[in-house]
Amino acid sequence: NIPWSRKGMGDADYIYAFQQVVMPIATEFNPDLVIIAAGFDAAEGDMLGGCKVTPAGYAHMTHMLMSLAGGKLAVCLEGGYNLDSIARSATAVSRTLMGQPPDRLEDLSPSASGVDDIKGVLRQQSKFWASLYPKDMSARLAGPLQGERMHDLIRNWQANTMFDEFQMSPLFVHRESLSKSFENQVLAT
Repeated sequence: NIPWSRKGMGDADYIYAFQQVVMPIATEFNPDLVIIAAGFDAAEGDMLGGCKVTPAGYAHMTHMLMSLAGGKLAVCLEGGYNLDSIARSATAVSRTLMGQPPDRLEDLSPSASGVDDIKGVLRQQSKFWASLYPKDMSARLAGPLQGERMHDLIRNWQANTMFDEFQMSPLFVHRESLSKSFENQVLAT
């Protein structure tokens, strides 16, 4: 569940959500079959949904999901309130399922609001999925203190304070040679 804080989210926001949340979780879950409840209420032109996802946006999300479960995918129409939007979006999804590449997306810069919403989702879901960051640092502080250096304890406390009070996020540093004591020490807003 990715709750948007405002209406009007478009392709860039949805693709960003897919890249940051949906696909990492889906890949980690490793399903045998993917069933899509294709509710096109976020489609451009659907007044009730109030979003602006184009048929190409739906096609790209479908294309990403096709990489799961060895391509075993079922798409079931379940929603949408504008027949023209549903028809265009369902056609784009069907073409993608038949092997046609999705149309090119024009703008892939997510809105500031969308990025903030995804950060909030990541903050919650990273507690449950190893593939997501930022990790909840409070769990590390709750464990036994045996064998920990004072320097590391203080840095962890500082990072946890920044994480909670200022909604900062640790940046993942992919460097095998760095000491574990540097984990969660590079923070950003």
